[in-house]
Amino acid sequence: MSKPGVAWNKGKTSSVVLSKLKEFTITETSPGIYNVRGWFNSENSFFFGEFKEHEAAEDFLEKIHQMF
Repeated sequence: MSKPGVAWNKGKTSSVVLSKLKEFTITETSPGIYNVRGWFNSENSFFFGEFKEHEAAEDFLEKIHQMF
């Protein structure tokens, strides 16, 4: 059996087992601030981090996708 994929948040202060997440989002929370989250369900999420550029958020999320 292989190990489950685990990912750190941006600051490497917490991590999550990726197989527990159902969806990932990039959301602009204020002008020029983008949050990356992974969702367990419609109400609970794991906060990966805040980014100043949409492209940086996409790059971070792409690295997470490559772990699957």
